[in-house]
Amino acid sequence: MTDNLARVGAWDTDAIAWSQWVNSPAEVLGAWGDDGHVYSKKGVAPALAYVPIRYLARFIPAVGLLQTTFLVNALITIATALLLWAIAPRLGYSEKLGAALAVIFGLATLAWPYATHLFGEPLSALALTTALWALLRFRQEGGGRSLLWVGLALGISVATSAAYALLLPVFGIYWLWAERQRGVKIPQFSHWLALAAPLALTALFLLWYNNLRFGHPLDSGYHFEAGEGFNGPLLAGLYGLLISPYRGLLFHQPLTLLSLIGFIPFYRRHRPEALLTGVISVMLVFVFAKWWIWWGGFAWGPRFLVPLAPYLVLWLAPLLAGTYRRIVWIAVALSALIQLLAVSANYVLWEIELRGLYPTDWTDPLRYGAPATSNPLHSPVVGQIHLLARQAWTDILDFAWFQPNQVVWWVPAIGLGIVIVAGWQLLCWWRGRSPGWLPAILMLALIPFTWFTLHAYAQSERYGTDNSGYSAILKEIDRGARLGDTLVTVTPYHYQIPMNRYNGDLPILGFAQEEPLRPETERLLGEATGTTGTLYLVTAGLPPADPSNAVELWLNEHTYLATDQWYDDFRLLRYGTVLPTQSLDSGQVWGNPPLFTLDQASISTRRTSPGSVLSLDLRWLSGENQPDTHLFVQLLPTDAAPIAQFDRPYPTSTWQPGEIYNTAVALWIPPDAPSADYTLIAGWYDPTSAERFITDNKGDYATLGTIHITP
Repeated sequence: MTDNLARVGAWDTDAIAWSQWVNSPAEVLGAWGDDGHVYSKKGVAPALAYVPIRYLARFIPAVGLLQTTFLVNALITIATALLLWAIAPRLGYSEKLGAALAVIFGLATLAWPYATHLFGEPLSALALTTALWALLRFRQEGGGRSLLWVGLALGISVATSAAYALLLPVFGIYWLWAERQRGVKIPQFSHWLALAAPLALTALFLLWYNNLRFGHPLDSGYHFEAGEGFNGPLLAGLYGLLISPYRGLLFHQPLTLLSLIGFIPFYRRHRPEALLTGVISVMLVFVFAKWWIWWGGFAWGPRFLVPLAPYLVLWLAPLLAGTYRRIVWIAVALSALIQLLAVSANYVLWEIELRGLYPTDWTDPLRYGAPATSNPLHSPVVGQIHLLARQAWTDILDFAWFQPNQVVWWVPAIGLGIVIVAGWQLLCWWRGRSPGWLPAILMLALIPFTWFTLHAYAQSERYGTDNSGYSAILKEIDRGARLGDTLVTVTPYHYQIPMNRYNGDLPILGFAQEEPLRPETERLLGEATGTTGTLYLVTAGLPPADPSNAVELWLNEHTYLATDQWYDDFRLLRYGTVLPTQSLDSGQVWGNPPLFTLDQASISTRRTSPGSVLSLDLRWLSGENQPDTHLFVQLLPTDAAPIAQFDRPYPTSTWQPGEIYNTAVALWIPPDAPSADYTLIAGWYDPTSAERFITDNKGDYATLGTIHITP
């Protein structure tokens, strides 16, 4: 959705339409809208938050668009850590303790692995932390600006997940209490407006967004009648989210146990804030425990509880300020080690193994996913150790600089140097010393380091290779693409390549191999072929007219195939979508006695531009005793080689005398074709001798008309 918004300003997710039937029922990411397009069911706020950096990436040379976008949640996580740092002094703790909380949040909670994903939970964590910071600021300083921040933060949280709307009354109660603490019984209108306006705008936007997608303001795309919703068994969900080896918060973030202990002194010192954060935490745990897919699909730990990480870290503040700081740091070290396991190896590999150990109950496929396993040896935490111990690291390591085709050692080397410099700067600050030139050096180093790292990451073969295969196809498409063209893909295992490398303006329809064709696919293809442009089809590993590829077969039947080229294991096909309606010269006869007579000829247009496809229908009256022959159609400039041609064999020996046969012809005009008038010719030749058949006017071809090519 982010990619589509940044490229063409569209809200659909048609580029992964295939996921509607390839994924399991519990992991379908979208839903079909009333207009036949696919739309995301997920909260809209994360996709919108990623658009600016995705748009900016198009102007940064030699980096991957998708790979650059993945920086967003890291930046969001940093912002959340800095807010924790800012909250600590407002609660009466030192800035040093605030810095410690920020480091703990960044390295020892689920925030670290989710900083490398594009899930929406980091944005929710930032929103909940911002709301707490702004309410503290309002309590201490007053002013409508703080309440405006609260409203914006809560609006973003609701736009990330509608479930967060349940938390609004809790924040509202804290605000009214803060007003009373400031001696105000009835808050002034400006305060109500500052808090309510962002929420009202968010609600209006979501109603509009729902109506745009599914034709009704209250339709979010979730199929509650089919089992999606808050209808799971509560106890199973609570066990799974909190203590199960599979998704339990205590397994994946052990410092949570100390956080719960720290809540007691935190409550004694900061009762209103403890009640606010405590009630919110309990509500979210119970809400997502009831969610029908509480495990969150392919994820690390309890994904839905990631937004609670800042609050859990905040509860550690009294312990860090007291005599238990050593115990806290031991728990922090253990939690940080677990997060390091999460970001080091591709945990999806262990998830796949768990699906084999705990197969799906297909009598209820909506429950698809590994259950809350009670065996600690099957925990993903232990699974990461198994993967690292028994498999080749080139297959499982999840570092961008550790690629199967190359290991870019300078990235971790320089990166570690930057971390050391930053750590030394922090230590100097901690001890009250001036870091001197270190901050300037660090800031100067970060910008080029980030670009060089992204450039190295862009060389990963998984995201395409320059000038070969899919990447070469995308460049070729972009060279000739025009307004009204469409890109159709049957590459479900390579969809990340265009997202990372294609920055053109064409809408993308992404399908998988399917036979027979699904009605949803046929509807989207019908809409695409109703335009006046060229339709580009990209396939991966499929031979021409493969019976299992109904998309290509449908296009061959309903449109006009102009080109079919291989690029390594990928194919690029160009189709014309405009029906031939303009008449061409006809009546020419080949052979004596007649073998073929051009009974009728029509073309899609006589005036076109480079990068387009000319579609022709040629109707032939069959003669007697003709052999199997080749039909050729060419577009000729004056005294030069053809700029476009069609050449295809036909089983003309089987044509019955006196019958009419139609041949569909398409010519692709190259993007660099000069503007001029061109002559369109057609003819037949013997494939064995390559000798052309002679027409009744003694030529070896017939002139069909003149085509005007203009810019």
